[in-house]
Amino acid sequence: STGTTFLWTLTGNVTGITLSNLPTNGSLTLTFVLTQDGTGGRTVTWPTGTKWAGGTAPTLSTAANAVDIVTLVVNRSGGSTSAVYGFLSGKAFA
Repeated sequence: STGTTFLWTLTGNVTGITLSNLPTNGSLTLTFVLTQDGTGGRTVTWPTGTKWAGGTAPTLSTAANAVDIVTLVVNRSGGSTSAVYGFLSGKAFA
């Protein structure tokens, strides 16, 4: 709730992310370092309304122990979220 970088080992599919404790105004950048567990093939469902380049969320690496980095930029005004922009910062780090 107080950080902006999150390290997650995916041990199952993530079916939803809720953004909370956001500032009232301005923008915030959130970085997710996602590591597939020893099984791999895990997926993430991003917040509804997230805008992605090309209109589609990126496909994560599926290999066991693969590491991907996804960044969300959240724009806020008057206490409400005006936009969430997502992009794949890096894929399949070894």
